[in-house]
Amino acid sequence: MPVSKLLAGEREKILRLADNLMARVIGQEDAKRALALAAYAHLRRTEVVRRGGEGAWRKSNVLVVGPTGSGKTLLARRLAEVM
Repeated sequence: MPVSKLLAGEREKILRLADNLMARVIGQEDAKRALALAAYAHLRRTEVVRRGGEGAWRKSNVLVVGPTGSGKTLLARRLAEVM
């Protein structure tokens, strides 16, 4: 998601992503924290590049793995709702 296209409200969504996921998904605390951290790190990295800092525009990917029934799909759905 291009930072230049982020509205103030969308930026706030990313900054509060961990809290929103904690409220919507039960369990999987480490996964929720890691997902929120990855989204925030991507936001920070792209803001630096946009301001003329060193680096290149990169896409970020997250791979969610685990056994059947561990909540991967639910976490992805909740992330899509929040974003």
